[in-house]
Amino acid sequence: MYFSILCDDVIRSLLLNYFNSDDLYNLLIELNKIPYFHDKFHNNSYEKFWQSLYTRHISSIKSCMPSFSYHDYMYVMNYIKELKYNHYKIYKLAKLGYDQALYPLLKTKDDYNAALIAASIGQYMPIVEKMISFGATIHKEVNMDHLPHIEKYLTYGGHVFYNQIKQIGCEAAIDLMVKYSSNESLGGYYPSSLYIISPFEITYDPPLNNRILYNQTPGLTTVLNMDLKL
Repeated sequence: MYFSILCDDVIRSLLLNYFNSDDLYNLLIELNKIPYFHDKFHNNSYEKFWQSLYTRHISSIKSCMPSFSYHDYMYVMNYIKELKYNHYKIYKLAKLGYDQALYPLLKTKDDYNAALIAASIGQYMPIVEKMISFGATIHKEVNMDHLPHIEKYLTYGGHVFYNQIKQIGCEAAIDLMVKYSSNESLGGYYPSSLYIISPFEITYDPPLNNRILYNQTPGLTTVLNMDLKL
């Protein structure tokens, strides 16, 4: 193979600069099957390379761990690819601070507003500022400090408390949160699949020993007693 006659610096430069994230993902899978590249990819000398790929294709604002590896990079990319519905993917990526993976997905003003809401909840202000520069306007209509509480209220009982939620937040913002944060394949407000929290929201990117997503759904009593602290 052509790549195998190249030195490490040239290989890294080609992979870093000449492939988009989707093409690179597919190429890395194939190259990793070849012993020559498998040995290189899993050598500590490639750690900075995987960190650079992370910054270019996943997030330029959220740091990865210093020992970021081939497995870590592919694990995060697999997670992103498994977010099947575009609205849901936009919301999750913005909330996780994965700006580089997020921006190519944005097409409409609703996309920008939804990303702004999610990034505000995730506290990734560079994304918020970028969305405002792209034309997002929802921040003028809603108290941004209320958004995390509104999201929890929707998550833990939106179908029951929808009218009450509208009394404490901008209706347009709530409608966007319902539209972008729900799994379109199941319908309804925040179905059970959305109670699953990404491992990247629980601990440092990403856990290597325990990759199981877990359920944090509270009981209804918790919902009724929840203090929104508005």
